[in-house]
Amino acid sequence: MAKKKTITLKQKGYRCNGYALLNLWGGGQGTVDMNWWDCGTLNKADILKGVNDGQFGCESIESATVYVSEHYERGFTELTPCEVFEFTADELKQAKRGI
Repeated sequence: MAKKKTITLKQKGYRCNGYALLNLWGGGQGTVDMNWWDCGTLNKADILKGVNDGQFGCESIESATVYVSEHYERGFTELTPCEVFEFTADELKQAKRGI
């Protein structure tokens, strides 16, 4: 039987993803998956900076739900989110939007 190994990884920060409710050009709304982004802290203001429209392009982002997972060196990300953040339209005025 092969001997099991132990590997120790250091946490680098956090990896965020989730979904956003978009106000579409010309009216209507739609939901998209946001592109992943990395964040060094669990600070709500820092996480808000990464909220995006998944490069879909929209008039504005109405709301967003962000799932935050622990991110470790060598690209390992914990699968179960450690925090969930909800953002409103007022908080998302400066959110990243595609073309």
